Order: sequence, then structure tokens, then C-alpha cells
Amino acid sequence: MSVRDVLIVGAGPSGLSAAIACKQRGLDYQVLEQGVLVNSIYHFPPQMVFFTTPELLEIGGLPFMSPFDKPTRGEALNYYRKVVDAYDLQICYDEKVLSVEREPVATDETDGTDRRERRDGRDRRDGTDGTDGTDGTDGTDRTDGKDRTDRTDRRDGTDRRDGTDESDLGVGNGSGHAVRTSLLSAPSLPSVPSDPAPSVPPVPSVPSVQHLFAVETHSSRGVRRARLARTVIMAIGYYDRPVRINVPGEELPHVHHYYGEPHPHYRQRVVIVGGGNSAAEFALELYRAGAYVTLVHRAATLKPSIKYWVRPDIENRIKEGSIAARFSAVVREIRPTSVVIGPCRAFEAAVVPDVPVPPDGSAGYVAPARQGQTSEEEIPADAVYLLTGYRADAALMVEAGVALTDRQAPVHDPNTFETNVPGLFVAGGAIAGVDTGTVFIENGRFHGEKIVEEIARRILG
Repeated sequence: MSVRDVLIVGAGPSGLSAAIACKQRGLDYQVLEQGVLVNSIYHFPPQMVFFTTPELLEIGGLPFMSPFDKPTRGEALNYYRKVVDAYDLQICYDEKVLSVEREPVATDETDGTDRRERRDGRDRRDGTDGTDGTDGTDGTDRTDGKDRTDRTDRRDGTDRRDGTDESDLGVGNGSGHAVRTSLLSAPSLPSVPSDPAPSVPPVPSVPSVQHLFAVETHSSRGVRRARLARTVIMAIGYYDRPVRINVPGEELPHVHHYYGEPHPHYRQRVVIVGGGNSAAEFALELYRAGAYVTLVHRAATLKPSIKYWVRPDIENRIKEGSIAARFSAVVREIRPTSVVIGPCRAFEAAVVPDVPVPPDGSAGYVAPARQGQTSEEEIPADAVYLLTGYRADAALMVEAGVALTDRQAPVHDPNTFETNVPGLFVAGGAIAGVDTGTVFIENGRFHGEKIVEEIARRILG
């Protein structure tokens, strides 16, 4: 089975920038994406407008052309498709990473035989789970069900996939080349008389121990694959993992963690839980589409991070009563036709003071004083949107051995983005933990270049 220099988990902007850097440096890489290209952006609301300018979304030195000051979701999707085409990036879609394991590799240096030690006893040199005959070395499906392991591990050191003699080499890099390992010379033998010549036992091979990453994936078709790499970059983002509020009824069919078109909710009663940009923008869209909206937020005021052109609008709609609001309130239960809320104990004051809006386009506007939630209340609801934020998959990183900070962010070197697991790097939203408001495309797009610079230094010298 081929061993790549880099496996990149995630085909978002930070993952794509890492792939571009790998290609520019001649590293053997592959990108694994659980969904579609820039999957998070694809799942943004169709009408979404970025809170930034086009040039701050650029990667790979390719210009992002837009007639607008703030680009749209559709423009971003088109731009990143063109980036992938321009660099001909190698991406495998519909492959969700199940595990990332750092494993020792014992290499017999007399014949180049890969003698990986598997803790679970399974030999995954053919990239399969042993049940479907799938060869995962190149990201394609094997339909004949044949076991190809006899083509990858040859006792004479010859890899018959490309005819290359690797008898004095270590582990291949998946591109027809190999990385030479340091050979330990055998001790010299004492001279012996030429007649008679005693038989000399063969010198035993001396294994050297390296470490590789075994990355296992699963597709929507039920196909499992395993790949090997010297390094892994986890550019997994966070938008695909909503923060759950863990209350009864959260699994009901009319409860959603993402929002889309407001039209289906015309003349419906809709409860939105949250106080950030998503909650504010969708509340306004629903109101203008003829829905009856109630906003529920656990804090005393809306978040200060709300876009400056959105905040006065949502504040005025709340002030005039066009959009109902419950502040300092939390959801206790979601029922088929209603939502039960109660006071949030984190806020003791019933009335909160006026909060000035940041002077960035809405200067002079001051948020009104509001009455906090003081008792339990049942609010009628035909639909419920829990727009309470998103988090990166910390469990996947922890299972790979990555330590977390008290903010649930991976411990990593701020210069190289390498975690406490040697050879395992994090990029983009994966480094944010609970502080997702600190990492955006604008700054996360530079992580991949720094990471690959370090990887190339170690592998290429």
C-alpha cells in the first residue's frame, strides 16, 4: 500500500490552501472530504452574504472577482471550484474520516518489507476492511473483490505495481518513488581459512522503527478504506457539527439546526433560539416573509458580533414588537406544537441596562432596556430553529491522541500548528475550540501554507 507524504482532512479553504502548498512543493498528498467541495459553504443559506470582501477569501494567489463589496455564497462556490480546477487538486469526496491512528512501522532493511504492527490485529495493507474487497490505495472502488495484498508486499523487495526495485529502500511514497532509510551496517566477520571454508550463518536483518498515520474512512455507500501517510493535516472546520442544547424534543422533525429559505414558514409561528448573526438574520427574513417570530436568547442582549448593518434592524424590530424576544431565557423542552422556556439563572437582574451599538456604521443607536425572563412560559411553535453555534469534531482529535485546552481547542504550536502528536497538524476552524468567532476564512486560509512549509522542511530537507 502506498504511503503518502500528507493526508489532508477537509476540503474547505484552509484544506485547499494546504493542498496547493503541497503540490507547489512536490509533496505526495491527498485531500479527504466527507461531503462536497467547501462543504460548509455549500450548506450556508442560499441567500447568505459574506461579512468580508472578496480578496480576503482568496487562496493560491488566484483573484476572487465579484461586482459586490461583499461576495455571496454562490460566488464563493464558483470561486473555489475554479481554484481546484486551476491546480488540479486531488480530492476524494464522500469519505468521512472515522479514525486517525499513529502507528509504529518496523521496516526490514534487507528487503524493504513493510512490517506494520497493528494493535487490532488487522492487516490493512490493501486498504480494505476485509469484507468488501475495496482497494483504498487510490481512492477508487474495486468491483472484482480480489485481494491485492500480494501485489504490495514482496519478499524480494519489488513492487510490481510499477516495476520499481525497492530492495534497498524503505516505505514508498505512493508516486513511484521511495524514501531511503538509514541502513545499519552488520558487524564485520573475522577472517577464516579458505580451506576448508566453514559455513557462515546469514546476518539477521535489523528493523528500524518509524511511525505512520493510518487514516480510516467510510463512505455513504458503506465502503471503508484505509490510507497511510507520514503526516496528517486536520482542516475539519466546525459548521457541520451544531451545538446541541440537549433538551427533550430536540429530535422532533420540526426542529432544525440550520436555516434556509423563509418562504415555507409564511404565516407560521417560528421560535428561534440564539443571539448571533444567524439568529438575527433569519429572524428578519422570516418576519419579512410573513412568519410570526419569537427570538429566545440566554443572554441579556444580542451578541456584539452581529453584523453592523443587521444589528439596528433587528433591535428596532424587537423594540417595536414586530419580532417578539425573550432574553435571559433558556429552553426547557420542545413539544410538537410549542416550546417551554424558563429564566436563565446566569442572569440575576430582571432588567438589563442599555447597550450601545459599536460605532461601525450604526453610530448613535442604543439598544433599549429589556425585561429578562422571570418565570416559565410555553410559546406556540410550528417550527423551531436552534441556531446556537457550531464546534469542530473534538472527539476525532482526542481519539487521535491530541490534547485539548480548557476551551476545547487542540494544543498546538502557534508557529507550525503541530499538535502534541508528532506529525499531526490542525488548520482553520479546527483550532478554535469553543471560540469559533476567532477563526474565519480570512485568517484560516494562511494556516495550510505554514504547515506545509514545516512538513516540506522535514521530508524534503
